[in-house]
Amino acid sequence: MSRERAAAMIEYQADACASLGSGLYAALLTRAAQDVLSGGPCAGAVAGYEDAPGPHAIALRLLGGVHALALTGRAPDLAAHYPSAGGAFDPDRPDAAWPAFRATVADHMPWVRDWMTRPPQTNEVGRANLEPRRVGERHRFQLTVRLGDGPELALADAHPHGLPARGAEAS
Repeated sequence: MSRERAAAMIEYQADACASLGSGLYAALLTRAAQDVLSGGPCAGAVAGYEDAPGPHAIALRLLGGVHALALTGRAPDLAAHYPSAGGAFDPDRPDAAWPAFRATVADHMPWVRDWMTRPPQTNEVGRANLEPRRVGERHRFQLTVRLGDGPELALADAHPHGLPARGAEAS
C-alpha cells in the first residue's frame, strides 16, 4: 500500500494519544505522519509496513524503537524531551521534540528498522504478572525498574547489558 495509508495509521494513533492525554506522543506522531507523506526518515522507518493491519501498531513500534534509544543514552538530544529518560515535555511547546526525534530516526535507521519487527508491549492486564519478577530482578542486577513507562516499556530495565540482540528472548 502507499505512504498515505501508513500516514493515516500513524495519524489515527496520534489522535488516540491525544485523547488519552499523551501530548508528547500525539505531537510526535502528527509530525511523523507528515514526514511519512513527504518521504522523510519516518517513511524509511515504516517502509514495508504500509500494508500492515492496524493491530500491528506500526506507530507504536516506531515510538518504541526511538524511545529505547532515548532510554539507553543513544539519543541524548531526544532524551531531553522524555520524562522517562530524565527530560521534560513542555506542553506549551509540543513540537519541540520533533527535530531530535526526526534526527534520531535518520541517524539510527538500522536500529529503528530492526525495532519495527518487534510487537509493541501494551498495558493489558495479562502482562502484569511479569512486573513483580522484574522488580525482584532489580536487586539482582542493580537496575532501575520503571513501571508504567507506556506501551513501549523498554527492555533495557530487564537486561543488565542493555537491550537484547534481535531474536533474543526477554528474561
